[in-house]
Amino acid sequence: RLQIRLRNTKGVEQEYKYIKYELYGAQGLPNLKVDQTGMLPPSAFAAVKRDGEIESPVSLHPDGKGTDRTQKLLDIDKQENLAYAGSSTRFFTCILRPSDSSVKEVETVSMGKLPDKQSGETPPFSTATPVLQVMQPFPKPEEGKKETVSELSFDIYLGPKERSYFKDKPELEPYVQVLNNDLQSPCFCTPPGVTLFAKALLKLLSIFHSLFGNWGISIIMLTILVRSAMLPLNLKQQKSMRIFQAKNARLKPQLDAIKEKYKNNKEKLNKATMAFQKEHKLFPPLMGCLPLFLTMPIFFGLFTMLRASYELRHQPAFFWIQDLSQPDHAIHMGITNLPLFGNGLEYLNILPLVMMALWVVSAFSAPLPEDPQQRSMQKMMRFMPLLFGVMLYTYASGLALYMCVSALWTVVEQRIIKAKYGTIAAGTSPM
Repeated sequence: RLQIRLRNTKGVEQEYKYIKYELYGAQGLPNLKVDQTGMLPPSAFAAVKRDGEIESPVSLHPDGKGTDRTQKLLDIDKQENLAYAGSSTRFFTCILRPSDSSVKEVETVSMGKLPDKQSGETPPFSTATPVLQVMQPFPKPEEGKKETVSELSFDIYLGPKERSYFKDKPELEPYVQVLNNDLQSPCFCTPPGVTLFAKALLKLLSIFHSLFGNWGISIIMLTILVRSAMLPLNLKQQKSMRIFQAKNARLKPQLDAIKEKYKNNKEKLNKATMAFQKEHKLFPPLMGCLPLFLTMPIFFGLFTMLRASYELRHQPAFFWIQDLSQPDHAIHMGITNLPLFGNGLEYLNILPLVMMALWVVSAFSAPLPEDPQQRSMQKMMRFMPLLFGVMLYTYASGLALYMCVSALWTVVEQRIIKAKYGTIAAGTSPM
């Protein structure tokens, strides 16, 4: 508990009723300077209580500019009270909650960007802190007393963002929303439901961890569970594609005749082709891309969950993987300050390389389309896994482990489907 007392020991009369000052939050949460893609940056946040309900916190991240070191988070109107304010890094948080007698004295909350001690400037993603504008009542002299006191008090939580700890402490329940905000994907293009998936996946991971006692094995079991659940849908989709392929091959001569007949009239060609397809129900299965759409929220859920899960901090998996919240760091290479890569090549990370290799094997196992334009596009797409792998090279090894197991499952699944249903002919696309 933080208590701020103003004592009037001489019975001094003042014209003003309040003393205005700034109250800074925790300044002892350093931002770990590591070159990792997509890691959770530090932030300052604040939430208000309206009609007895605590609203979702508003948060800001430092922009790295050396000027404008404070940015407004929220103004508190007469119908609101400050519920809490705080600052967070990836794994730790400090939260200040005014007591019932102090809530009305906080008028505004801003984010303060803390400068570097040596340079005096605020580097990108520097540590942030909440700045509370406080109007504390001036203690008026009271007759017969030697001193008059005005006191404000704040409860403070300073510690890890560990969900199990918050869950077991009823007094910390109002702050769970701070943890939930960490599970929101930073990308505007993510599908809906990512936060729900992230929570569910973290619960499943915890269940597997209680069974196996190892977070690495838990991630592998989670991958197997997810891919096993998707297997019946994948098999059905692949079977439907083979049926469509056979029907397409049988009707191809008639389609070619239509193309030849209207080769000089594009409008009639399109109408005739659509009429023919409608008559013979010659359309690709609608579920062709459904497995991809279903796995994307899971991937983004894992992405957001692994970048902010205190539970995986310093947790080893096996062999050289000693911290699932960091890259696997198999071999120290000492390559630093490279353009575009920064210090990302200081260590050799094996898991992303295995992940890329498995993705390439999977991509090259699919036949190329016969259409020249589609063929060229498909060739380019074959190398997209390499670009994606480079982007995730410095991400948490927990996600890389999931992607490696998932990619290995895909390669094996492709072999099984090929043996069971045969190969999709070139030029046929599930899209």
